[in-house]
Amino acid sequence: MSRYLAVLRFEAGGPAVTGEWVALATAERTHRNWIGLYGNHPTAVIQLIEAGDA
Repeated sequence: MSRYLAVLRFEAGGPAVTGEWVALATAERTHRNWIGLYGNHPTAVIQLIEAGDA
């Protein structure tokens, strides 16, 4: 079973806001929400990562 991580950073190497789920739908929903909220920030990096086995 895979784990899915949503990661949000506002600057390279800076602190990250993260979430981790086994349900892909939950991770995708959070990722989409973060894109809607923070996607226009000039330095924001928003990632959805499949992290492998839980």
